[in-house]
Amino acid sequence: MKSIAFTALLFLTPAALAQAPAPKANQAKSAETPTAPVLNPNVCIPVDGMTFELAGPETFLVKKGKESVALVRVGMFLPAGISSMRFMSNEICQNGTKSSLIVNEMPYTVQSIRRYSEGGQVRNATINAAGTAATVGDQ
Repeated sequence: MKSIAFTALLFLTPAALAQAPAPKANQAKSAETPTAPVLNPNVCIPVDGMTFELAGPETFLVKKGKESVALVRVGMFLPAGISSMRFMSNEICQNGTKSSLIVNEMPYTVQSIRRYSEGGQVRNATINAAGTAATVGDQ
């Protein structure tokens, strides 16, 4: 099997690739050709009136009342408890100077912000005694 794989690699040399026929200039792209989604490079969310709740070792769940607004991920582990938070602006962004915040007197930089397209209501779950399952909603 190793010799077959090695032989296949011989056919993919730069010389072999150079001899491959080029696509015809008059060929139109298929209408079904998928395109990559365009991502907003600098997502920002306001901080006034928002609650920043620890949701993982590097993540905050941002809520306004009971509505989920976004997940904000920083590049380092967050402390287990929050005693203070400071923001450098009236909004927090995933790029630029507004991506900095201070938690418990330690500086953090936002790595990503994932906004919820429609505000989702936060739903708490009931955990079973063994700690192996979570149930959401009425039973």
